[in-house]
Amino acid sequence: YIFLMRQKLALKYKRKIEIVSSVTLLLIALGGIFYSGSTLLNQ
Repeated sequence: YIFLMRQKLALKYKRKIEIVSSVTLLLIALGGIFYSGSTLLNQ
């Protein structure tokens, strides 16, 4: 019974984790672009 409840929770959280991780990757990518752009401008 506990296992089934955990599976349901896992499915719920899996969606949220996927969204959060994709947003985080997007922010990291944007940060990297801005960082490399600023270092190129400063040279």
